[in-house]
Amino acid sequence: MEIFEKRILGVDYGLRRIGMAVSDPFRLTAQPLSTLVYATEEELWQKIGAVFNQYSVETVVIGLPLNLNGSESDISLLVKKFKKALEQRFQVPCRLWDERFTTQSAKATLREMGLKSGRKKERRDQIAAVFILQGYLDHLHQKGGIQSNEP
Repeated sequence: MEIFEKRILGVDYGLRRIGMAVSDPFRLTAQPLSTLVYATEEELWQKIGAVFNQYSVETVVIGLPLNLNGSESDISLLVKKFKKALEQRFQVPCRLWDERFTTQSAKATLREMGLKSGRKKERRDQIAAVFILQGYLDHLHQKGGIQSNEP
């Protein structure tokens, strides 16, 4: 089994919080990272930069919020703008990934875990990012394996 030096980063974008997850060295599983809570765009980029400094990121997978019928939601345009800015700022390829049902699945997971913490929203965003990235990793494996510089 191949060990990858670079990681794939999963992102659940939000206007005040960004859930993040990172692939393991084998690119089999998604591991949650801290939710980035920010008030300004400058603060957001500083915090994302810190994540990039900690992990050698090869690709970023960003959840694209679509409506149930597959059409774009109101926030989809903001996510696409964020994707473009992230690509330009960090010179890393970004992929959009259908995130329908990830927030609901994350909420259900928190209920099943019995978590009643005041940081429930932050944990929900982390779990949603894990679901986004795990879906992407599973897709890559179903396609016939993961290679460096994927996709």
